[in-house]
Amino acid sequence: MPLPITALHPLPAGTFLDLVRDGAMSPTFSHMGEDIVIYHLFLHYVKKIYGGFYVDVGAHHPRHYSTTKILTFLGWSGINIDASEESIANFRQERPNDINVCCGVAETEGELTYYKFSGGSANTLSAEIAEKWQKENGWQLLGTSVVPVKTINKILDEYMPEGKTIDYMNIDVEGMDRIVIESLDFDKYRPSVITIEMHDANKVRLEEDRTIAFLMRKNYALVSIALSTYILMDCQFPV
Repeated sequence: MPLPITALHPLPAGTFLDLVRDGAMSPTFSHMGEDIVIYHLFLHYVKKIYGGFYVDVGAHHPRHYSTTKILTFLGWSGINIDASEESIANFRQERPNDINVCCGVAETEGELTYYKFSGGSANTLSAEIAEKWQKENGWQLLGTSVVPVKTINKILDEYMPEGKTIDYMNIDVEGMDRIVIESLDFDKYRPSVITIEMHDANKVRLEEDRTIAFLMRKNYALVSIALSTYILMDCQFPV
């Protein structure tokens, strides 16, 4: 995990300011520094660093664990999707020019049970993942609610601005990630860069992972791994 800026608050004011101004220091808002890799890919390979468009599926928070916050300083905007009303309220307040959609994402349209945990970042629509969080991590389930869910294609059909293409898509929906990316209509919506969280992928034998193999067949290359976040780029941008 990147060093949080709060860990530096005890430093003398002059030292703190010198550190913040240091050109060798790289700020990050994301959980494991994914946004630094994303910035690098768009700067050096995609060649589009300003004014891009993102889709954040399971957006959670406009700053905390955000892979898109850094991009907003560069004039990016996009669609933020989350099943939590609290999360979307935060986005509406902090990113009013974005399209902020309060619903879950699943294989089919309808309703699903939403399992809520402290902090919100582990909230899930998967009963299996909710049980895992409790048994293996000891996390306390705060409660459940029934939320509307739509397919990713239905959401994009409804909310994608005319003339826009997806430069970057993040998928972090705690157990539903594979379903989201494998159901995406790549003929209609083709992100240049994708980040997807997968806790169960075998890093030693990634070529056998069904979702990585699926994306490779779609002509994407795996370019980086940040713990459980896999970063892939369209092969039209050779690394």
